[in-house]
Amino acid sequence: MSELREALLGGRGPCFAADRLAPSAQAIDEALRVGEAARAALIELYRLALAACQAASAPPAGWSPNEILRHVAELDLWYASRLSRDGRLEVELPTDPVTAVLVAGHAFASIVRLMPIEQRGAVFEPDGEE
Repeated sequence: MSELREALLGGRGPCFAADRLAPSAQAIDEALRVGEAARAALIELYRLALAACQAASAPPAGWSPNEILRHVAELDLWYASRLSRDGRLEVELPTDPVTAVLVAGHAFASIVRLMPIEQRGAVFEPDGEE
């Protein structure tokens, strides 16, 4: 069964009924383990791409592997900040892209694990975004 809805005014939403169910601690742990596995795979791909870029005679067009990994780390922190109590998160990302991704992932996991049970099914709307 699928659920279709129009976006709310301003282009945000919708929050589907399934999104409002509070996940169990087991479901959260499982999702975070999937995230850890995805980060490990991304770091491995990063290392392969970095080696290929360093071996290339001319840099490829688009973002460098460093820029891509940094962007992933910054987005992980942004998403974590959306779940924090005040919509902000004070985490300094290291300059090394691999370490930055690991630090951001840890920050995200910490926010999710520390979220009180009664808030797990809540809808957060920092800056008017659901």
